[in-house]
Amino acid sequence: SNAWHLSDIDRCHLLLDDAYAVATHREQNEASQADAVKKLVLVQLFLGKSTLEVAVSNNPNQAVRFLEGAFEILSKHLPSWMTEEYCLDHPDVTCGNNENSEIAIEVLRYLACARLSCNLYDGTTKCIETIKSKVAKYKPSSMTPNLDFTLSYLSFQAHLQSASLDQAFIAVEKIFQNPIAPLKSCTRVLLEYFHAAPGPQRKAIELFAWKIGDPSADDVEVLHSIDSVLEGIIETAKHEILDKTTEAILLLISEEKVKTRLLASQWTESRAHVLIFNHASAMFKAKYFHLACKLYQCSEDFLDANGSGSTPPRV
Repeated sequence: SNAWHLSDIDRCHLLLDDAYAVATHREQNEASQADAVKKLVLVQLFLGKSTLEVAVSNNPNQAVRFLEGAFEILSKHLPSWMTEEYCLDHPDVTCGNNENSEIAIEVLRYLACARLSCNLYDGTTKCIETIKSKVAKYKPSSMTPNLDFTLSYLSFQAHLQSASLDQAFIAVEKIFQNPIAPLKSCTRVLLEYFHAAPGPQRKAIELFAWKIGDPSADDVEVLHSIDSVLEGIIETAKHEILDKTTEAILLLISEEKVKTRLLASQWTESRAHVLIFNHASAMFKAKYFHLACKLYQCSEDFLDANGSGSTPPRV
């Protein structure tokens, strides 16, 4: 740890190798060896996590190296249902050690983060799938909402950055369905997805409408999320897919739960009407009159629905 704080990473790895030799020395009894190995794994986990936290000034490859080393030691020396290799080599040992398995889950979770930082998308996905399959097989209760959210988010980023958009959307669905997923985080994920897959993503918009339909959701936060999603969709117009952008806007606004939230607010907390109107004006100035017409009509419909018919609308 001192070597790491002094940024002497090479010495750090040398000391870890020495520590491994001491921890696995044959003359120790089995309990002492297991305790020494576990301490070594925890040190490597700490170093991996710490290296990730300061990845701006350090190479995330070092975090991968620390964490891969930790998991290799776990697999060889500590019985658990997360490291079946040990169980296969030691059939006389019961591999139900929960503490070792929880450490293994933690190591793999951070290893997935480290591999993602190094653009090792297949490696990231492998870590995620290993955790999911082992937990589902041996101890489903270990898949807490927090762990599930983390794995879904890592999976989303890995698939998004490797252009596997279908798989990325499956991860988006998992994130939205997670009971602890904040609306703000869901909105941010959806915007990233829209940026990578612009156009009228009906399923994604329906997913968003379902999320904001939760009666417990804060009204102001919901309205701000609607504005953010609208802005994100409008942003895609810069990529010259104007028809699809307009279709996506109308699809979002026509969702009953979105419409209900906007009308209930009387536009006091939302900029949706202004965003739609301004985008319509941009289409008009660019001489995309058929698109401007649709958007202006949408704007006018909302004014009428709000009982603003007595005041001539700007449209």
